[in-house]
Amino acid sequence: MILRTRLAVILTLSVLLLVPTIGIASDLETREAQNEVAIDFGMPIFLNVAASVSGGYAIPLYLNYQQVLTRHLTLSVSPSVAFLQQIYRQVMQLTLWLELDWHPFQDGLRGFFLGPAIAFLYVRDNISSPDTTVSVGGTVGYQFLLPANLDIDVGLGLAYGLLQTYSTQPVIPRAVLALGYRF
Repeated sequence: MILRTRLAVILTLSVLLLVPTIGIASDLETREAQNEVAIDFGMPIFLNVAASVSGGYAIPLYLNYQQVLTRHLTLSVSPSVAFLQQIYRQVMQLTLWLELDWHPFQDGLRGFFLGPAIAFLYVRDNISSPDTTVSVGGTVGYQFLLPANLDIDVGLGLAYGLLQTYSTQPVIPRAVLALGYRF
């Protein structure tokens, strides 16, 4: 069981890290944007609502970078850091979410997308030992184009922990509501 889990993680990492060597999508028109940088507001809103229920607050920063690989395939890298203050607990959470987004109906960075994802989570607080989780899952969403190379990304993701030091957070959710700039 553990060997199968490790093989699944290695295979997912290989796909996510080796596919970019295919190169940037040369079959798209040169005037079409190939990259996007975005600030995500979805998880920060979720974290602040969840923290306020327990009498605390959160200070999160969620970013997203996307690169077109082929006409219908993009690579998304989303690092984040969040500091949470609860009544008796201070938490620092680092997350790295990698995904391959398949856009079946549109070319490049627009329209409906879905794809596999791998998430890395590191949590440290003032009460317990650090927790590290490696999870695999998927994402589904939609990218809306705006004027001036801006766009809005909306999506949901969920990843289940395969390798973890403690079982404090076996499932990693992702709620995307991002404002991005395409270049």
